[in-house]
Parts: sequence; structure tokens; C-alpha cells
Amino acid sequence: MENLITIIFILLLFFWLIAYVKARINDYFTEKNERKEKIRHQIELDEKNKMDEKLEKNFQQQKEKFFQSEIYSDLKKTINNFSDSELYKIDPIYNPKYAPKIGRNDFGFSCNERDYFSLTEKQIKSAGFNFSKHRIYQIIHDIFKKKVYDNFKTAILFKDSMNINDYIYRFMEKYYHKIKFTTPSGKYEDGVYYDYYEERIRKYSPIYVEFLEKLLKEQGFKDITVGNIHEMLEGNDKTLDNMSGIEFENFLAKLFEKMGYDVSTTKNTGDQGADLIIIKDGLKTAVQAKRYNNKISNGAIQEVVAALKYYGVNNGMVITNSYFTQPAMKLAKINNIQLIDRDKLLEMRNTHIFPLFKD
Repeated sequence: MENLITIIFILLLFFWLIAYVKARINDYFTEKNERKEKIRHQIELDEKNKMDEKLEKNFQQQKEKFFQSEIYSDLKKTINNFSDSELYKIDPIYNPKYAPKIGRNDFGFSCNERDYFSLTEKQIKSAGFNFSKHRIYQIIHDIFKKKVYDNFKTAILFKDSMNINDYIYRFMEKYYHKIKFTTPSGKYEDGVYYDYYEERIRKYSPIYVEFLEKLLKEQGFKDITVGNIHEMLEGNDKTLDNMSGIEFENFLAKLFEKMGYDVSTTKNTGDQGADLIIIKDGLKTAVQAKRYNNKISNGAIQEVVAALKYYGVNNGMVITNSYFTQPAMKLAKINNIQLIDRDKLLEMRNTHIFPLFKD
């Protein structure tokens, strides 16, 4: 019995050793093949990189010749003579009101853009320049982009000395467009994926925000980023919050003038609960301006109510870069005082905006 157990143990040990050796041999050849495959892949990658470098060098050489050619001069002259509407028709992505549409082809061209691209491709190739479609599109796109950027620069730079507010508000005056567009999206429900389209609103073309970033860096604002610009443009607008109280009052005065009001300040009369008196269509309103970090309480409402009798007006308004407390809103309603909070102020600014501190 003991001999039988010993024999079984030896057999099990023998088969285990065979399996172990077989596994190690397989590991050896697997690692060897992986090393060979890695070396082969690296050789292919090196060859591809060399080929890419060679193609890039050839392209740059051809590109330099192309830039000196008559066809390039003609192409550049033609594009530079395009009006904005003609540019937008060929490449609608440069239209500030452009909303992305589903169904553009693989290259991302519109129909008009593809027609123009195909025509230009034939002209370039007939002149002896054997560029790929991608390279030709890149060349045309660069000319378009420079033309549009030069137009943008002319529109923004309205005086020699400009601060950051000048650039931001000039940009908002020229390029604010509230556009609805849809983007494809989807979600899983009970393990099933459903396609749907999400409606979104965009206020500024991303390309023009990038143009503004480029222009600001050219003008010395080296640390500016697209994120900073969006912060100043959108709902979390930091520009209003960075104004002093006097700057905020001046901003409101210019804003109301833009909206067609006759505006006078109350500095000479010592405030008395109103910072501005605005008149339109014979209607006179006392305005209390509150640039605060916190919510506006009852005190501001009480001040403007007192100002009504002092200035001999029947209408009062409190306007702020912040929001109002519930008690303040209740008191304003009882006294028929108009409240303009941050959201409404941003809407007014974006609708009637003008370059701040232009005068």
C-alpha cells in the first residue's frame, strides 16, 4: 500500500515537472516573439518617421516654391478681395452666427466649401504642385484664417490705448450672438443605448474667442487664456465684480445712455439714496447702484424709496452685480421698486453693450 502511494506521488510530481517545464518553455518563446515583434514594430515606426520627415521636408520645399508662385499670389488676392458674406458662404465656420450642423462630410466641409476646395485643388495641381488634399485644404484654410483674423483685428482695435475692459466689451459689442444648435448625444436606459439630440445655446463663436486670445497676447496680455476670456464673457463674469463703486456707476450711466435714456449723476447733490437719475419718454427714475459681493438687503430698497420724494420722481430702481434677499424683493414689490439683479444686468449689457471707458 505504501509503495502504491509512493508511485502515485512520484507520477504526480513527474507530470507536474513536465507541465512546469512546458510552461517555462512557452514563456521563453512567448517573450522571445514579443521582443522580436517589438523590434519589428520599432523598425517600422522608425521607417515611418523617416518617411514622414522626408515627406514633410519635401512638402516644406514645395510650399516655399508655392508661396513664390503666381497661383499663390492670385489665390491670396482672390481670397483677400472676398467680402465677409462671401467668406462665410464658402467656409461658414468663420461666421460669428455659425451653429454646427449634423451631416457634414468626413472632411468637415460644407457643400460650398467643398466646391471651392475642389476647384482650387485642380488649379494648384495643374500648376505642378502635387500636394495631398489635406495639405491643399491646410494652405487654403491658413489664407482664409489670416484674412478673417485681420478683419477681426480691425474691428476690435478702435483706439491706440486700450485696457482689458476695452477689448472685452468691444468684442461683446461686435460678436455677441445667442445661437441655438443641437449636438448628437446619447444615454443608456435599462441597458439600452438611445440616440438623442441635445439643444444647446452658444453666445460666442469658439474661433473668435481664440482670435481674441491671440490678439490680447499680441497686445501684451501674455498670461491671458481662453478660460479667462470665457469667465469675463459668461454668467460668472469677473469684470463687473472687479469694478470699484464709482466705475460701476459710470458703467451703468453709459449703459443707460446706450439704451436711450438721459442720464445725470447725483454726485453734486450728495447721493441721498440714488446714484443716477434716468429719464426716457418723460418718465424719471431714481437708480440706486449696488456693486456688492453679497446679496442686497432691505437697506437699499429703503434708500431708494427715500430718494423718490427727495428727487421728485415717481419710479425707483435698484441695480446690482449680485442678487437680492427675499425680504428685499418683498419690500420692493410693496413699494413698486424695480429690481435688476446680476442675470438681468448681464442680459442688458449683452444686448446694449458698448466699449467701456471709450471716451
